[in-house]
Amino acid sequence: MAKAKIAADQVSRIVELALLGMARPLSVADLLRVFGDNSGLGKKDIEQALQEVAANWQQRALELVKVSGGWRLRARGGYERYVKVMQQQSPPRLSRPMLEVLAIIAYNKGVTRGDIEKLRGVSASASQLAALEELGWIEITGRRETPGRPLVYATTGQFLEDVGIDSLDDLPALDEFEVADSAALADALPETASEQSAAAKNDDDNQQESGDRQQQ
Repeated sequence: MAKAKIAADQVSRIVELALLGMARPLSVADLLRVFGDNSGLGKKDIEQALQEVAANWQQRALELVKVSGGWRLRARGGYERYVKVMQQQSPPRLSRPMLEVLAIIAYNKGVTRGDIEKLRGVSASASQLAALEELGWIEITGRRETPGRPLVYATTGQFLEDVGIDSLDDLPALDEFEVADSAALADALPETASEQSAAAKNDDDNQQESGDRQQQ
């Protein structure tokens, strides 16, 4: 006997529960798996449920957003700082050079260390790349078939999720001149990454001021 199809209002409630229960974005395929193979539900049912969830949270502190190819409920702008306080977790701190390296990798969608150095005009240290890898924001995707076969670096799904965009195509558009300017690339990154760089700079400034006082 075929299993009775779940009522539409129940589908949206279960989808909402799944989104609240998972820390990572969920794709339509992920949400379909929640209901099992014999649910009788299809892609359109899940998409309809997502629309209902979005409407239900319209006037509340959370919003449904699509990031890194999936869907998640996250704090609306203006409420995120309260969540960060509750988490008691310091965000990663990016120096300005690291932010420029990250921007070059993000906007060029796959570059070698030599590419980065050519754009910035200075050397790219292994520690900068290693730190971005440790954050989960970049990864090695292969080697370029050129002399020396240098490693190719690209951004990750975690980067998309953390800065709140669905794909690299959602990065702010830049003209040809700006794409060749690592500082312009860094300034164009979404606010989340830029805030982390600003926080790191403030820490450096504060440490410098403290050192100056001690010398006095």
